[in-house]
Amino acid sequence: MEVTTTTVMGMVTVMVLVLINYIFSNLAWYRLPNPGICLPFLGHIHKFFTKGMLEDPINGLLVMFRKHQRNGVMWTRSFNLDILWVGDFETLRYVFNHPQIQDRNGKFHATVEMERNLKTGQDIPGVLISEGRTWLEQRRFALRTLRDFGFGKSSMEEMIKEEVQLFTEEIRKSKGEPFDFINKFNLPILNALWNVTVGQRFDYDDPKLMSIIERLTNWFKRVANPSAM
Repeated sequence: MEVTTTTVMGMVTVMVLVLINYIFSNLAWYRLPNPGICLPFLGHIHKFFTKGMLEDPINGLLVMFRKHQRNGVMWTRSFNLDILWVGDFETLRYVFNHPQIQDRNGKFHATVEMERNLKTGQDIPGVLISEGRTWLEQRRFALRTLRDFGFGKSSMEEMIKEEVQLFTEEIRKSKGEPFDFINKFNLPILNALWNVTVGQRFDYDDPKLMSIIERLTNWFKRVANPSAM
């Protein structure tokens, strides 16, 4: 079937209009510092498949951030997931204290609903992944309560130093042999928070502590999975 000039012009016009609409609907994102051209549908995913990124993802991301960031901020898009990288302390503090950020509307609410058998639209309890009004109330309560226990005050410094020293001794037990660093690295963090809230700490080989760490690690793996995003 012969394609007429009118048909071709119509298809070109539609494509141009779709492209223009795509650009203008994303102008707010494009104004942010970013690593370059954001492809339709793919975003910046091609930037993460360079030789440097594949060989050393951590340092590759650090190099990209230092090159393209402005005022400690860089934006990337992977498919339909927009990520704002913040690498400056003052900027981070400003972001977390901004009213528009504190309602914390995430993209994995449906995943949590499924895992916890929640009803559609039901609030997610707790502090870690709650959203909206629940998150604001829980965050305010948690910060106020933790500060009463000494969280964020200079009195915590000695406790943290002691925990770091104990963790260093725990690492030395490996005698240079490989060990599971991911689970181990979370031990002093959880211990410090536990010490603040209840005034005691776990031994690093405590089965209860290891169980908590393993469950937290598995949960974060599920939530951070691309399918959940």
